[in-house]
Amino acid sequence: METINNNVSAGGGPASGGKKITQKHAGCIGCGTCVALCPKFWEMVEGEMKARPIGGKKNEAGDYELEVKESEIGCNKDAEEACPVQVIHIEK
Repeated sequence: METINNNVSAGGGPASGGKKITQKHAGCIGCGTCVALCPKFWEMVEGEMKARPIGGKKNEAGDYELEVKESEIGCNKDAEEACPVQVIHIEK
């Protein structure tokens, strides 16, 4: 797995009451909605013209995964709902 520089307080994942965010990176169209709504957790990838979760880990399928505390879901939920191609998923 590829680990990306972590600028957010990750941790507190599903085992400890947090949530896992998954982004189907290949399907991202780079519109930047997630970055605009939730800049603490999302960034544009230079040279790729796609977004990714800051501190996310790329899994074998090429998707990004990030575990966040329950209290950090707010704007990530907004990003999930606003994504025009629905590639952001928060574990229910």
